[in-house]
Amino acid sequence: MSETINEFDAAGESPRAYFRTATGTRVHRPECPHLVDTDAHAVTPSERVQHPVCDWSRAQEEGHGREHFATIEDAMRRVGVPVEAHNAVLDALRFVKHDEVFTVHSLTYGALGRDGRTVAGFGKTYYWVGSERINLPSYVDSSRSGHTTPQVYGDVCPTCHLALPLTGVCDDC
Repeated sequence: MSETINEFDAAGESPRAYFRTATGTRVHRPECPHLVDTDAHAVTPSERVQHPVCDWSRAQEEGHGREHFATIEDAMRRVGVPVEAHNAVLDALRFVKHDEVFTVHSLTYGALGRDGRTVAGFGKTYYWVGSERINLPSYVDSSRSGHTTPQVYGDVCPTCHLALPLTGVCDDC
């Protein structure tokens, strides 16, 4: 829940810029998605004291919100997308118009935003554009982390098709 925190200087001015809609009960940072397509105005000092900061804006101020990046590749590295999947994600997102690239605090995914709305994104083993999600080759269904490393078992017996022991001699043939 939001709470009012005293961030005013000695003159009673807030060093941060906040905005509010005409009927809103909370104030917002300028980049807050709650302000998209609204007629917001800069808050007055009395409005700032009267109204708490919205949860999204508060999370940004406390470091729980989004971390912004200059490039999609920087965000993929931060999330931990396997290097071999970078080209697939970049190819899929190359035509997506966006004005911001960010990751969420939990680092579970990165996303592209346009005009304050998320339009595409990616995780360690998938990407999505609009409402379509595509699993990357490293995705393994029901794996706790979404991907696993391939297991190497050695050679297979050409006769019985079982894995050969390290000696290279099949125990069953």
